[in-house]
Amino acid sequence: DVINKYHSSINSYRNSSSHYHTDRNFIILLWNAQSLDNISKFNIFRQAINNLSLDIIIISETWFSYQNNKFMIHNIPGFNVETVSRTNKRGGGLAIYIRKHLKYSHVELDDSHDLMIVSLKLWINNQWIKLTGLYRAPRYDINPLFNKIEELLDNSTNGIIMGDININTRAKNNQTESFLSLIDTFGACVVNNQITRPSSGTVIDHVISKGVEFSSIHTVQ
Repeated sequence: DVINKYHSSINSYRNSSSHYHTDRNFIILLWNAQSLDNISKFNIFRQAINNLSLDIIIISETWFSYQNNKFMIHNIPGFNVETVSRTNKRGGGLAIYIRKHLKYSHVELDDSHDLMIVSLKLWINNQWIKLTGLYRAPRYDINPLFNKIEELLDNSTNGIIMGDININTRAKNNQTESFLSLIDTFGACVVNNQITRPSSGTVIDHVISKGVEFSSIHTVQ
């Protein structure tokens, strides 16, 4: 069941999935895993994506431990990985897997426990694109998040921010309005509007694009 589910709904936010396509069939998978620290579960996931033509995999809430990172238990054949994990408590975590043929340079790794960032510069379709994976814990102060998003968007011409931001863009409140207004200020936009947490009917995992067009977005529950 798990393997079939991953194949049919691969690219998932909490029990749902999405593919993000750029030009020339460049495919990014964004998935909120809510724990892949168990190696058996990770192996099921790895088997499920084995035959998919993915270029980038971004996983939030990996729950990877420092020890597992150290010994690279969570490797995927054919991919490099950049990852940050909590060291003070369980949960959280963020990983970006990059196809080995892709040219990239490291920009930033931030493991501030409740606001975690992995940011890279990727050479895609003859241009440099800044790709950032982001995880924000639900109760983490909103102001540092906004400051970080402002910094990321201000310092890039072509950029993508993807991850579990825990702001429901379906809600009509000051937090959501401030979030969307901030993104708009820098000429960027949230390009997904599908429900990403079916249990609550909310959209809390986001794809923010600045200067990068997506030919299609699929979210499967």
